[in-house]
This record gives sequence, C-alpha cells and structure tokens, in this order.
Amino acid sequence: DKASQGGYNSDSQCGRGYFHPSFADNLNEVFYRCVSDAAKVAGYPQPTYVFIRHLGSYNDRNARNSTRKSNHAYARAWDIVNFNLYDNKGQRYKVSTYKRDYVGEQALFYDEFCDCWKESLPENCTPGQIEYKGSIGHTDSKLGGNSLHHDYIQLSFLFCAG
Repeated sequence: DKASQGGYNSDSQCGRGYFHPSFADNLNEVFYRCVSDAAKVAGYPQPTYVFIRHLGSYNDRNARNSTRKSNHAYARAWDIVNFNLYDNKGQRYKVSTYKRDYVGEQALFYDEFCDCWKESLPENCTPGQIEYKGSIGHTDSKLGGNSLHHDYIQLSFLFCAG
C-alpha cells in the first residue's frame, strides 16, 4: 500500500532513478510488500519506511561481454546495494546485498525479497528466458546468480512481464 514518490533515496542523498512505466507500476504495486515480507521472514521489525542505496537504473548500454542490449538500456533494471529499513521509532536496520554479508537474517531477507519479486512477475515469464526470475544476485543465493552480481541485486522487469 506504499507508493514511491519522487526519486529513490540512497543512504545519504536523494538520487533519481528512471524506470520503464510498467516497471514503475510494478515497483509501486509490490516493492514495499516484498520488502515488508522479507523483513518479517528475517526477523526485522516491520519497516515504516525504506531507503534504498542503489547504483542506478537507466543506462543505454549493452550487457557485459555481449552485443545484446542490457535491461538497463530499456529502463527495466535497478541495481540495489542495500536496503535501509526504518521502524516506527526511527531505528535503522541496514540489509546488505553483498555476497560476503549473505549470512543469518540478511540471507533470509535477500532470498525472501528476490523470491517475492519473482512471484510478482506474470506467469508468462518462464524458465529459458533471460533473467526470467526477475533478479540477478550472487551465486550463493537461493535463486542463484553470477559472479558479476556479488555486490548488488539487479532487480529486473522483463519484456515478458509487460
């Protein structure tokens, strides 16, 4: 029930992200729910608000080592470094997406968030399609990943999703 407003915030300053309209709609519809569900599974207090430290969204470029355009070139990807969850007393709980921090409650949050995002995508996103899971993380995570994403989650909104 939370709508994003303005730009997305990092740890210390406001940074704007540009998203494809369908991606923005899905973010507004399910992002906070996925964060909230992940916080509950990991044992964090229910967040009153969430700040995201990110590396960016839109970037007109090819995927690494490829001639295929990146999802960033279509404004359908967002690189999340960490989640800053604030409870109703203003206490901050920082959840890292770094592979080295993938232990305990941070690992539980990471996996639950990625799984929730995957489940938010339409059923026509199926195995065999590039990034059909909706996110790319590190190789130790529940949904798997690759060595290019050991320092952040690439949250994606695929063409199959609309």
